[in-house]
Amino acid sequence: MTAREAAASMADGPTPGDTTPTLVVIEKVLNWTTFARFGGSFFAGICEMVTFYPLDTVGKRLMFDSTKRAFRIDEKMRQMREAIFLHGRAAVQWSEPVSVIRSFYAGFLWAGVYKVSQRTWQFGSQPIFRELIDHSWPDVFHARFGHRLGDVLLSATAGALMGVGEIIFVPFNMLKIKSQMYNQDGPVLSLLSSGRIRMPDLWTGWTWTMARNVPGSFALFGGQEVARHWLFKQHDTSVVQHFAASMFGATCSILVASPFDVIKTRVQGEHFGQSKSGFVVARELVRNEGFLALLKGVTPKMLVIGPKLAYGMGLAQLLSAKLLGREGNR
Repeated sequence: MTAREAAASMADGPTPGDTTPTLVVIEKVLNWTTFARFGGSFFAGICEMVTFYPLDTVGKRLMFDSTKRAFRIDEKMRQMREAIFLHGRAAVQWSEPVSVIRSFYAGFLWAGVYKVSQRTWQFGSQPIFRELIDHSWPDVFHARFGHRLGDVLLSATAGALMGVGEIIFVPFNMLKIKSQMYNQDGPVLSLLSSGRIRMPDLWTGWTWTMARNVPGSFALFGGQEVARHWLFKQHDTSVVQHFAASMFGATCSILVASPFDVIKTRVQGEHFGQSKSGFVVARELVRNEGFLALLKGVTPKMLVIGPKLAYGMGLAQLLSAKLLGREGNR
């Protein structure tokens, strides 16, 4: 039953067997399809975390580094190496392979909770938001913007709404970033056990997390649909095309969200109780490092985080489709 049919039925008065739009929505959400989507996203989150976590650590350390980049390539590489190996904080002896490997997995405990939960929510709930929007307001997107552009805007809007909900995972992200910045889990665990971390401290930077997630998720899912409809000119794509479309969406997301991500990482990377306002961080960053500092780490993110995000997104959708026993991608 469509929303219009349900509305017409309700206008004529209730009759036996009638199903209201609310019940239709509940029936569409609480079913095997939902389980398959969240289940596929859960396993994809585990695979992504295990495979790409060291690259995530590298990206976070580059964004947190406040050194103004030099113009000479050799000097710039030296600065990046110092940022990655935490010179001046909890320095890593890059000549010791075991120390390097352990350093890149700092915060893995918190990442296990944060990243898997985030990906499960992100790729599991976006299709649900999409269906709820399309069911509740069927004429908003496709009737006004046409099939292709309507699909893009519908997926992007559902992604943006999903991005708002991601803030519930901010405390785990905070603990992950703290461990990555200072190369150890011990101090964070001791602060938690001693009660010296207040609950508000764990929510530091939640507004900037939302500022990053909403446009970033809008671009991620919208970009994937753009690639499907305009680059491949079809919605049901092959596996290779599916991952290529996911990569295009991930690239769009990184470019759009990078300035907010830099500010968020700076705010959350400071010691507990010493974080500054995001606007103060942004002002100091631009004044001391220039406007291009808002794109710090964007090149490594495009090279390594982009494929990581595309991998997680594509795998989640494909696994969900397999669990549903369908050949399509969604």
